[in-house]
Amino acid sequence: MIVLVTGENYLVLFLGWEGIGVVSYLLINFWYTRIAANKSGILALTQNRVGDALFSLGLFSIFWVFGNLDYSTIFSLVPYMNEISLTIISFLILGGAIAKSAQLGTTWLPWSMEGLINTYLNNKCSEAINVSNVKDNYLLSTIPRETLEIIIGNLLGDGCLIRKSIALDRINQSKAQAYFAMTMSAKSYNYMLHLYSKVYAQFNPSKIYAYPNIDLPQHKDKVVTQYLFSTQRTELFTNIHSLWYRWDPDLNKYIKIVPISMNKWFSAVSLAYWIMVDGYFDSHGRTQTILLCTESFTQDECIFLQTLLKKLGIKSTLKIRNKMKNTYRIRISKTSMPLLRELVSPHMHKDYMYKLYGK
Repeated sequence: MIVLVTGENYLVLFLGWEGIGVVSYLLINFWYTRIAANKSGILALTQNRVGDALFSLGLFSIFWVFGNLDYSTIFSLVPYMNEISLTIISFLILGGAIAKSAQLGTTWLPWSMEGLINTYLNNKCSEAINVSNVKDNYLLSTIPRETLEIIIGNLLGDGCLIRKSIALDRINQSKAQAYFAMTMSAKSYNYMLHLYSKVYAQFNPSKIYAYPNIDLPQHKDKVVTQYLFSTQRTELFTNIHSLWYRWDPDLNKYIKIVPISMNKWFSAVSLAYWIMVDGYFDSHGRTQTILLCTESFTQDECIFLQTLLKKLGIKSTLKIRNKMKNTYRIRISKTSMPLLRELVSPHMHKDYMYKLYGK
């Protein structure tokens, strides 16, 4: 902007003009993993290019008519020039200014708020995170790191943190804390027993319940299809819940999300428990790879999860699961399968090794 307004000729003005366009595009598309940011950036770039083309034609016309681009020379010669030429030049420069300022049909400016708003929110979120980091780090440090890594893997799958609604939290503080709960099919009993006794025992879990409960008279002749357990309510789980869930006023319930802060704790252990809960081996044709069921997460969240896999050296792609619902699954690249097996095999339960080899 300084270059644009302080230059002594139209050439310097044009350089500043182009610089503003480039900076605007980079700011709008700063969060390049967001589809909305990509579209807003492309819209700004294309509509600005229309203005740049008109402005460039105006500069060529000025040089052709005046033989110079200096302001002082041009302004002194204007009274003696052909009015039609001056009118054409004026319209070309005006057209460039209209497109640059998003007026009269050029609509890129409202969409430019995509980058500005997200940058502002990110700064505010960073401030909030910095304020709460001391308490968060203290709470998370009260459990072994591997336990936290396992919890992350479980939450990426079927594990959940349960907490009453915001209104009830305010009314009944004694039940305001969150607790962890896990429900899986009957064939996963050994794995559930492993989680119960090795991972969540420190949180005083309930016993493992069978469903239907065949000990009850009304369920006597039924077959057990699921097992479940839950932990006690703790401040730790409430803290983790605040990272992994957001309150949806329309649905009147908490919705699970993927917190950006989990990149500090995501590891091969997390990946192993994620695969055990929500991964399956795809052996169709020549694929021979693993798919992670991420339908419950948004596309942006799936892309973020791909960056976490990339930190472990694992390449992946997004596979559309349902076009109508805009859901995706993460497909591990076949070339990364040897590395993935090497990383997660030591942490996999023996009952789930088939998810790595398809046997």
